[in-house]
Amino acid sequence: MKIRLGFITNSSSTNHIIMWKGDKYDLKRLLLEKISIFPTNFSGYAQNYHVDKSEILDAILSMIERSLDKSSIQKELAERLEYAERWYKESIQDKRPWGTSWAEEEVKFTKELISLSEDKDWMLEISFGDNEGCFAGGDLGYVMDYAGRNIDVEEDELAYKTEQNR
Repeated sequence: MKIRLGFITNSSSTNHIIMWKGDKYDLKRLLLEKISIFPTNFSGYAQNYHVDKSEILDAILSMIERSLDKSSIQKELAERLEYAERWYKESIQDKRPWGTSWAEEEVKFTKELISLSEDKDWMLEISFGDNEGCFAGGDLGYVMDYAGRNIDVEEDELAYKTEQNR
């Protein structure tokens, strides 16, 4: 469960942050080269969930028009870092330990994304989840949220990171 603005929810999602070099449409080739990183199964909640890797690839590519170019990446990540640093400072002042630890992790993660983005031309952030996110529910949402939450690629042309929203 997670606490958000004073209420509790049991839904979850995982953000998939993908950065790459080259043309926007090079993403398909780069992901096909790394297709083995995608999980296809998740067993939980007394059910088995399954997707084909092609379904995952199609879902990601269906969102490609939401990609940010280089100048937009820097702006987006700077705003994200500013928000996390402000939250961290306020949570220390207000003595909110759960907020402090989240914000501290968010600051660290965002700084890592900033570093990875320095030589990348595009960024796409997609959320998969059980009840929330771009792709919520169904086998695709469950598999990519729960089994796909630890994808971690850092290569010259492609970076792929995940971040849990709990």
